[in-house]
Amino acid sequence: MAPKGKSVSTEAGPSNPKRARNNKAPAASSTILPSSRFVNTKCYERYLESRDNDFVVEKTVSQPIDHEYRLTEAFANIDWEPVLHLDGTFYPELVKEFFANIEGNGPQKMIESRVKGVKITITNDLLRSQFHITNHGIPFAPSQAGAMNSDVSYNPLDAMQYFGLQGHELMTKNLGQSHIRARLLMYLYSFNVMPRASGYNKIRNADLYFAYRMLAGLGRCEGIPLSSIIIKQLWSAALSNNQDKAFIFPILLSNIFEHFGVSFRGEEE
Repeated sequence: MAPKGKSVSTEAGPSNPKRARNNKAPAASSTILPSSRFVNTKCYERYLESRDNDFVVEKTVSQPIDHEYRLTEAFANIDWEPVLHLDGTFYPELVKEFFANIEGNGPQKMIESRVKGVKITITNDLLRSQFHITNHGIPFAPSQAGAMNSDVSYNPLDAMQYFGLQGHELMTKNLGQSHIRARLLMYLYSFNVMPRASGYNKIRNADLYFAYRMLAGLGRCEGIPLSSIIIKQLWSAALSNNQDKAFIFPILLSNIFEHFGVSFRGEEE
């Protein structure tokens, strides 16, 4: 049985990345779905190639940690609080089927697939209506210099100074043992916004921007559209040629399957 969404704790947080990696849900299963569940042979082959890959499971925040570090408050500063409430059960084989059956060859403003023959269409409107995940603001657009074309009031040097970082702004930074609150934010962000399988204690260009806005506020920025970021991440996972790519947003997707009427009868959690 795959685990449910877990609570953030200091033991599993960014201070111990080796233990944090163990929070990924193992995907190995004796179940092999029949080829009839897939749109075509290519989709079935895609499923077989990736069926043993890991899951990056969304995290929730335990009340003591949230009380001390005000993590929900920081996410709420940029209207991202709903992604901290993606708790519950997920269905591994259905998530694998979803990714294998994704239609289209490139990133779009929506993502379509089929699960148990049911068409699944994920749009900004769906994420807003079902999960209160909004798309308010100018589309997220980073530049190569670390600035944000979507937020002209943002200065990456100010953000680096805020976190005590030095050096070239294009380099991945290690937050080290300082800024525990920012590290916990990046840990949550690495599961619930831009999922990744490692590097929870690292802060990249985009990470720096998000962490700064969470802690310092939006300033003159209208907002940071979250639903379009999630859809883009789903596309990135679907199009990745990495053989070890992880399955992302399994709890969110399982809730979406339920919304579209996919039957969970006989499915392992």
